[in-house]
Amino acid sequence: MFDTVLVLFCIFAIIVGPYWLKLHYKEKKESRNISPDTECDLKSLDQLATDLQHRVKVLESILDNESPDWRKKYG
Repeated sequence: MFDTVLVLFCIFAIIVGPYWLKLHYKEKKESRNISPDTECDLKSLDQLATDLQHRVKVLESILDNESPDWRKKYG
């Protein structure tokens, strides 16, 4: 039983292991590269999120001035 497990492990370590590691790290390296279109989309989404965050802060300040207890009622 032990001999069979040892043989299977050796076959895996010698034949399958290196290919598995090579494919794993190749996939990791390729996933880090971002296309220019994707980078542009991410920048525009970041700008949109910043603008929306600013708008929410402005709306909250308006609500704070007009109805100071709105936070207690809604959140």
